[in-house]
Amino acid sequence: MTEASIYRKFLTLNREALLMSATAAQSADTRVLGQLGVEPDAVPLLKDMKASDLDKLENFPASLLEVRFNRHNMAQLLQRINDEGESTDLVDRAIRGGIRQPQINQLSGISRREFDQRCKMLGLTPKTPGRVNAFNERQEIQVDGCWKKLKELMGDGSDTLLERLVEAHEETGASIDQIWNLVIEKI
Repeated sequence: MTEASIYRKFLTLNREALLMSATAAQSADTRVLGQLGVEPDAVPLLKDMKASDLDKLENFPASLLEVRFNRHNMAQLLQRINDEGESTDLVDRAIRGGIRQPQINQLSGISRREFDQRCKMLGLTPKTPGRVNAFNERQEIQVDGCWKKLKELMGDGSDTLLERLVEAHEETGASIDQIWNLVIEKI
């Protein structure tokens, strides 16, 4: 990033902060003024400010702002973004693994429309209603053994169910709807 582009970005931040301060001063919003750190003696000047005054920032050689992040809130936001990304990835892996919409709806609340959109985005056609092929005896033993191992590793809670289904699919190659019928529905 060039020095000029950094300056432009801070100029934009300065403009927005000044506009927000002037708006808060004009509407007597002391909460916003306090959060922005506006000194009381600046409030009358901000009240008199006009939109055309913002153009004078172009010639002002210094920044009006000290930008700092609240570490705690930033950490929470980044963790939430990460968790949502992992959740989205897990749902996409489940769809690729052959989970059906009612199953994913039960586990994560995904609607029919969102399921169809995700299938399309992943380049898959949504499954049509119908019978799920049953395992042969060898496959059933393999999937059942894998499922028991995953329950020991991850626990038996409902919060890990989708993750266990995906892991079982990836380990055995069996479709998630088939695994579901074996371990959840006991068919």
